[in-house]
Amino acid sequence: MIDDQLARAHRNNIQRYRFLLQTTLTEFERQFVERRLSEEQSKLDTLTGSGSSDAPCIKENHATQFT
Repeated sequence: MIDDQLARAHRNNIQRYRFLLQTTLTEFERQFVERRLSEEQSKLDTLTGSGSSDAPCIKENHATQFT
């Protein structure tokens, strides 16, 4: 039960961080969010005992947002 709740919390955080990455952020903010996303993904992977979660990690080139 607790593992299910923790997994849900990590998935919610991952979803929230992915949404934030689609917004306009400073480079510092983007690095922070990407680091937190990676940490949450790692925690979820450890919790579920898998090498990757159900949702793939999305890496995008955000250079176009700084024009």
